[in-house]
Amino acid sequence: MAMQGSVGQVVGNWRLLRPLGEGAFAAVFEAEHTAIAGRSGAVKLLRPELSLQPILKQRFLNEASAASRADHENIVQIFDGGITADGTCYQVMELLRGSTLGELLRREQRLELGRVLNIAAQIAAALGAAHALQIVHRD
Repeated sequence: MAMQGSVGQVVGNWRLLRPLGEGAFAAVFEAEHTAIAGRSGAVKLLRPELSLQPILKQRFLNEASAASRADHENIVQIFDGGITADGTCYQVMELLRGSTLGELLRREQRLELGRVLNIAAQIAAALGAAHALQIVHRD
């Protein structure tokens, strides 16, 4: 499954609605469940050429398993995943709405110290929860 033209495709039980972001290894799409009306999520697709590499494929699937064990309010919940008929690996996670930290900084340019400390504490708490499970965040 190619990243371009993926909108409208069904992955598992999820119809891809619109792209949310794309990186070197994967693309993320807003999606809706095909059988449960009103159920939305985000589907992360490993690039097709990377899905052909066993090590990267396994790393992607391991990431989903590890992240699904991290039950923390500051870590996105992954609740499904697998491999499509054409071999593309995918993960389904909760759809988070809002802005990224980068967007917040571009919009506000300068944040008050208390807010910065609050954000840093949330990031540290999420990393601490991941590290307690021996998960290392690569990004």
